[in-house]
Amino acid sequence: MLKVIERDVETTIDYQLKNLNWKDLRTDPERNVFKQQAKTEEQNKKLGSLKPDYVLYKSNSNQPLIVIEAKRPGENINNAIIQGKKYADIIEAPIVIATDGVFTKTLYKDEMKPLIINNEEVDELIREITALKFLNEGSYEVSTLDKKVIQSRSELINIFKQSNDYLRSEGLTAGVERFSEFSNILFLKLISELEDIKDELNSVYEQSIIEREYRWNFFKNKKGIELLDYVNNIVLKKFQDKYDKTIFQPLLIKNPYTLERIVGRLDDLQLTDINSDVKGDAFEYFLRSYNSGSKDLGEYFTPRHVIKTMVKLLSPRLGETVYDPFCGTGGMLIESFKHIRNSIPQNIKAINLLRKDTIFGNEITNTARITKMNMILMGDGHSNIQRRDSLANPVESKHDIVITNIPFAQTTEYGHLYDVPTNQGNSICVQHALKALKNTENSRAALVVPDGFLYDRKYMKTRKFIMDRHQLKSVISLPAGTFKPYTDVKTSILLFKGSKNQDKKIWHFAVKNDGYTFNSKREKKIGVNDLDILISERNNNNVDEKIEFGFNLLDLKDVKSNDYRLLINDYISYKIESNHRIESLGNLIFEKKEKVKSLDMDIWTVSNTEGFVKQEEVFSERVASKNISNYKIVGESEFAYNPSRINVGSIALNESNNLGCVSPMYVVFACDNKKLYPAYLKHILKHEKLKKIILEKAYGSVRDTLKFSDLCEIEIPLPSIQEQKMIVSEINNCAQIIDASVSIVKNYKPFLEIKPDWEIYKLDEICDFEYGYTDTSNTDGNVRYIRITDIDFDGTLKKEESKYIRSNNKNEKFKLTQNDLLVARIGATYGKTLLFDSNEAAVFASYLIRLKLNKKVLPKYYFYFSLSDYYWEQVRLLVTGGAQPQLNANRLSLLKIPVPTLKEQQKIIDQIDKERHLVEASKEIIEIFTQKIHGKINRLFES
Repeated sequence: MLKVIERDVETTIDYQLKNLNWKDLRTDPERNVFKQQAKTEEQNKKLGSLKPDYVLYKSNSNQPLIVIEAKRPGENINNAIIQGKKYADIIEAPIVIATDGVFTKTLYKDEMKPLIINNEEVDELIREITALKFLNEGSYEVSTLDKKVIQSRSELINIFKQSNDYLRSEGLTAGVERFSEFSNILFLKLISELEDIKDELNSVYEQSIIEREYRWNFFKNKKGIELLDYVNNIVLKKFQDKYDKTIFQPLLIKNPYTLERIVGRLDDLQLTDINSDVKGDAFEYFLRSYNSGSKDLGEYFTPRHVIKTMVKLLSPRLGETVYDPFCGTGGMLIESFKHIRNSIPQNIKAINLLRKDTIFGNEITNTARITKMNMILMGDGHSNIQRRDSLANPVESKHDIVITNIPFAQTTEYGHLYDVPTNQGNSICVQHALKALKNTENSRAALVVPDGFLYDRKYMKTRKFIMDRHQLKSVISLPAGTFKPYTDVKTSILLFKGSKNQDKKIWHFAVKNDGYTFNSKREKKIGVNDLDILISERNNNNVDEKIEFGFNLLDLKDVKSNDYRLLINDYISYKIESNHRIESLGNLIFEKKEKVKSLDMDIWTVSNTEGFVKQEEVFSERVASKNISNYKIVGESEFAYNPSRINVGSIALNESNNLGCVSPMYVVFACDNKKLYPAYLKHILKHEKLKKIILEKAYGSVRDTLKFSDLCEIEIPLPSIQEQKMIVSEINNCAQIIDASVSIVKNYKPFLEIKPDWEIYKLDEICDFEYGYTDTSNTDGNVRYIRITDIDFDGTLKKEESKYIRSNNKNEKFKLTQNDLLVARIGATYGKTLLFDSNEAAVFASYLIRLKLNKKVLPKYYFYFSLSDYYWEQVRLLVTGGAQPQLNANRLSLLKIPVPTLKEQQKIIDQIDKERHLVEASKEIIEIFTQKIHGKINRLFES
């Protein structure tokens, strides 16, 4: 947002390095930072005319640790990394960092992976001790937290859940009241640990704020009434005197034993770490972890990666004020505080300015107390946090930076205090935020708003007003699901500058990959994501380059003439190319709205893979007992889709002679049969180009919704009706061959002709059992993590969706070798067996059992036995559990296996190998004819 020059970047890097205790003074005998040169004559000779921006060394040695390449304004981050790696290769430095002082990417050279610390990708400069940890462990991934800290943080949430029961007996209501009470006690634990660390470090700028007699270790062993009295009347009284009474109120606990139990449970925990860069983050960790599993405070919580992105886009500086009018638990203000602290000179004047006159926030609920506590733990900045209804107290042109996630869908009685009066909270919240912004060239704001604010006509006057008064620089569309589990509402970030001169163009950027999976776990994905691109290109003024990176430009004149709507789909034309005539679907299809009169037909839903699926009888009876008049009939050759779940394969065609009906939420449509053959349209809509357009058009709307009018705007290649039917006929022929081959593959089972003279053994007589290893997997790592879901229906190892972990001493004994046998012991895959025949390094997960056979049985013979009916008849009797079937080692040990001689086993293996070879040929047929279908459709999109 601010104009950045090279000197600014270098100054910021210099401060950051100094704050991390790197030494760059030429007169310092321990200097380990060298700019525009290497340390030794030999290294400079190798570099020749090349001049790395920074080389950081191991103290008191000539060993380079890090090459830093300063990313210039407008320079691509990947180019900066490549340049830095070039220098690092020459002087043999293991780590490369590219940064513009705000946006930072890293590289561990040996593994060509970004640095990972404590399971999070590094996005800032690091200390020498941390760099040495990477070097010593020889890995791009390290933990800087003490093991006890990691365990303690995981245990913290469990202790809160237990304490919840204790606090229930005190008569405290669920949610905020109990959470707040526990937070009081937790704060005392955390502030005491941090104060003890300060004493140990003996820093000039990190002096103790509270004496030892008010810390945890002084009062934790007190009992009963003495403990409760000491905490309330001495410890909390001291904090009240030092700060203010609204933050540190006496505990509501009446039973002294309740406090004693909570203190006892917390005492064993170690939540901060003197050796880690992560200091004071444990309280924030608790807030995030608690929020991730509870909706009590969900309205206040914004995902951390979204907060960090907003702060980096705004890049607040010392001397600027930062204001969040709806600050909740303070996440945005805390991140802003950290951002400024990391890049300022560590002198009393600068630190006092940051602590006392930089951070401002309002919160209407008592959660303001928690924000203040959090700020104190982070290094202060609490004094301007107030419990206040911001909407009732508008401020005029006061702050340099406004950053907030507005509370969605509220109503307000204070609309009359604003320029566009209304009771709509979304409108007044945005007006309040921008009213507080200074009218200067460098003032700036980032606001999270629900997407309805971008297009709903009721906000049109507000959109017009704010765009007349402020510069709307960018609209950043976030993916649906970003704010799960609290809300599915789709959101966007609006970026403003304070001056009134609105640019003629507005940037729009659609974030599709925010760096996390969109399942319920929201697991971190390693590597460059769209938020990285957004931050990296924030100061890039090259229009062509930004468009190449996925940005779009909206013309202000178009926006004004379109009710100031800011949905990207209003302004983008999705064109396709073809050597056939191009036609919009709106000229070829029409909506059907025929309603059900009586429920004498099947009720259908649409599956992503199977088309129409009949609902269960119980569901149909439930529908029949209610009003069915809104259900829509789907006739022969008619389509249906759910507009709010329009993803791959979710449009279905009724290719039967039967009528069905679908819920009112579905759209039903038919084709003009003189122009468009329905089966042709079905295949066209599955093509990657059309799926991408559908997702793009749905993406720009609230909840990823595709209205019928949006579908009608999509263009398709349109050969003659005769050609369409010929194309479908060829595709159907290929599909019949595929179906026949799939049937062979799925139905093949080895047949074992068991002879009377074969020995019969219980499995535990010829086998030992070993359970697998528990770990958190992701898409990165150096060892594949084999899970029960990785075993395909035919006992082979799936290639797609592989997960990985890091190799270490703990999982060494769980590594697989060729011909290891694994059995799934739980869930829908129970009993499935995998013969591991890969050379890939792999570890097996805890829901798998490794079978260690003795020499009486060949592993491949057992594997083929596990595919037979004889095996499965026994397994179905041995499994226990209902909704969650289980086949543990004790039950599996009872399995009876016929065992011929080793020679006969080999004969059986050879015969089944031949059979499976023919089955593999069927798989090849499936692949060949699938590609023929793709090729047929692909040719329609060739110009």
